[in-house]
Amino acid sequence: MKSVMTIINEENESGKYEIFSSFDAEMTGKSYVIYTGYYENENKQLVLNAGSYEIIDEDTIRVDRNLTPEEHKMLTDIMNNILAQFEKLAQENRKNEETENI
Repeated sequence: MKSVMTIINEENESGKYEIFSSFDAEMTGKSYVIYTGYYENENKQLVLNAGSYEIIDEDTIRVDRNLTPEEHKMLTDIMNNILAQFEKLAQENRKNEETENI
């Protein structure tokens, strides 16, 4: 999957989004995607979206964000793990920068 895709949602709205992660889940038999349009919420946090998807063509996927509670928990756990890894890398980079400035 490309890093930027056109995504059509369940309301037939489309736009270009950056893909953070995509994977197939054996337990549901579906493919999932986590993506962003680089929007922030009221707390200035990056908004990530997720849902199951089907490929339309090499540049376009159709995403369904209507998830079961089990799917929602699975995707939330994965997103939290991704964000924790980003935070860990950011802390390491800050630490390295501080060491270089000594």
